[in-house]
Amino acid sequence: MGRRATLRHSLVALIMMGMVALLAQAACGSDPASTGDEWAVGPTPRAATTAAASATPAHPGQANYVTHCAACHGVSGEGQPNWFVPGPDGLLPAPPHDNSGHTWHHGDGYLFQVTKRGGLAFVMPGQPSAMPGFDLAMSDAEIVEVLEYIKGFWGADEREFQRSASVGDPYP
Repeated sequence: MGRRATLRHSLVALIMMGMVALLAQAACGSDPASTGDEWAVGPTPRAATTAAASATPAHPGQANYVTHCAACHGVSGEGQPNWFVPGPDGLLPAPPHDNSGHTWHHGDGYLFQVTKRGGLAFVMPGQPSAMPGFDLAMSDAEIVEVLEYIKGFWGADEREFQRSASVGDPYP
């Protein structure tokens, strides 16, 4: 093998190792562009997720929310952009769990079933959702804890509306 071929193989190997390293960082939640000053201007979703995951949860559902929900719904429940417009696959992006979304419009029983079984298994007509079910990832009690944690993203009026909606649709 000539010198040029050896250099080409070395370059290809170096590029491949770099790609593997970037993929590993992305999978582990590490931000290679991070300066460590994420909190200087304000929390970014990645910085807040990392901080929330490493901190002692203030609410029993916080750790599971960060682990299972925040990647799509946002650390503060902000959801995905254009969450009300179906994507190319016909499915709706993750809605916000804050006051701007519709989570608080639903009773506890509905929210529990969607979280447990997933958006495609249990949805309202006209709301095809890509949300996975978490029945294998969380116990029923943990799902309830996450839903109770999400209620902390709402204002008093939204909590009262949702409390009323849950009278006829309680947790199972």
